[in-house]
Amino acid sequence: LQSGDHAPTPDQLPDILTALSPKELADAIWSFAKQGIHPPSDVMDAVSAEVLSKLPQFRPSADWLDSFIKAAQANLFQFTPTEMSNIIWALAKLGKQSACWAVVCTSQM
Repeated sequence: LQSGDHAPTPDQLPDILTALSPKELADAIWSFAKQGIHPPSDVMDAVSAEVLSKLPQFRPSADWLDSFIKAAQANLFQFTPTEMSNIIWALAKLGKQSACWAVVCTSQM
């Protein structure tokens, strides 16, 4: 999509999935939700598959990651033990180990 282009319709999305950047995919899905559009499950399955295929190239910015960590910390006590361990593992994979996280999380298990 070029700047100023309109988001694709749910019917158009499967044909252009591979050409969309992760941001464009997110924008398309967001625009559907904002307009109250519920794409068919096969379209959402195709979008999910495309997102998963692009996930290995995802490199969050420091600002994004810091915002994610703050949001996760604010909701820490709502997470299940599995969700907490997944967050700790993900942060470790991103080089964001924190003894504080491990202590707080294990005290909640």
